[in-house]
Amino acid sequence: MTLEIMIKAEEINEFKHLEELEAVMTLYSPIQYRHPDALLDGINYLVDIIGQHPSVQKEILLETMKHVKRNLGVITSFKYTLKQINSLTVAISHVNILMEIAEIQEKVEEYYAES
Repeated sequence: MTLEIMIKAEEINEFKHLEELEAVMTLYSPIQYRHPDALLDGINYLVDIIGQHPSVQKEILLETMKHVKRNLGVITSFKYTLKQINSLTVAISHVNILMEIAEIQEKVEEYYAES
């Protein structure tokens, strides 16, 4: 399913976050271990929404994901399921964890560079 999502994202002409999406799909977090299907469903749902409404994209992928979740009712005319909302939440949590890990790694590298 990962490959299918990447192909779908590449086919969207105005998709801005292809590199970020690839990193999110390949990097590991505990959420990926516990809820792999929900994570992939959430990312797939996000790519589908961006394909239908490219204007929802923001500067970075996480901002886009949060914007889509906040405005999901307006974007989809309230045609979504609880499973879709939950999977989108799992995907957002995964990206949040990855960003926190990256920040911690950066701080550790700075600490050792100063030593």
